[in-house]
Amino acid sequence: MSRYGINSFVYRARRPFEPKRLFELVYDKFVILEPQNPDGEDEDEEADGEKDGEEEEDDDDEKPEHEVHSSAGSTTTDDDVSSTPTRSDSPAATGTSPGTSVTDDSNGLTQYPDIPLEQRLANKKAHPLFRNLLRSKGFVWLATRPNQSGDWSQAGAMLTFSPGLQWFATVPKNEWPLPEGEAGKELVKMIERDFDGEWGDRRQEVVLIGEGLDVEGLTSTLNSCLLSDEEMSEWERVMRLEGMDDEKKVDMLCETFEDGWEEWDDPEMMMGGDEDGHVHGPACGI
Repeated sequence: MSRYGINSFVYRARRPFEPKRLFELVYDKFVILEPQNPDGEDEDEEADGEKDGEEEEDDDDEKPEHEVHSSAGSTTTDDDVSSTPTRSDSPAATGTSPGTSVTDDSNGLTQYPDIPLEQRLANKKAHPLFRNLLRSKGFVWLATRPNQSGDWSQAGAMLTFSPGLQWFATVPKNEWPLPEGEAGKELVKMIERDFDGEWGDRRQEVVLIGEGLDVEGLTSTLNSCLLSDEEMSEWERVMRLEGMDDEKKVDMLCETFEDGWEEWDDPEMMMGGDEDGHVHGPACGI
């Protein structure tokens, strides 16, 4: 679609992203925010308010685990980012790799230099593919997180990457939260339209909008972050192991593929169709 120089397309793929390659593609060009458990914030605040005044001093030493993490660190000047609280062990607070939870190399994870906001903006502006990207939104599939989608939302130089919904393929069909009668039957049809092969509705689906976007170039660049044929074979080998629970499989995948993104809360099983028939975080819902 093109109008007044604006064009858009939906990137789709039926193979997971290699987490490290995806991170390395974006970390130096965007301010990365990784919200965690925003719904639990009010509960924590209410609990804090019930504490005695004698315990207030101890509260200062505790950092909530659900705050937003900014990849811009202390150099960020944008009001929306600089006012965002961070954990004491977050990249923004320690000056370590932006947008990832890595704080030291004792666990073998790759370290990345901190990049000032001004440099990130310059990097995006200079990039032949990303400089014209105004907005993108959708959901992604990471190799190390096989049961849960990631919500992707980018506007300008701000990129929010947060935990999404549980893939329907990971839940027995009789446990899907469906309405009764014909409405439930129609919803099942819509859900199953997104299924393809052994891995069900797991997929990449992100809509990108900008001025004169290089569709072929962006598609090729995003494809380069997908698992290679060899990596996909290893991923499938782990996922097909019998007699092993999902947690152990995830541990094996994390040993195989480096993942420095923030940990996610447990996935929620939610549904909410839109006019296009999507029921799992539709990419077109911008």
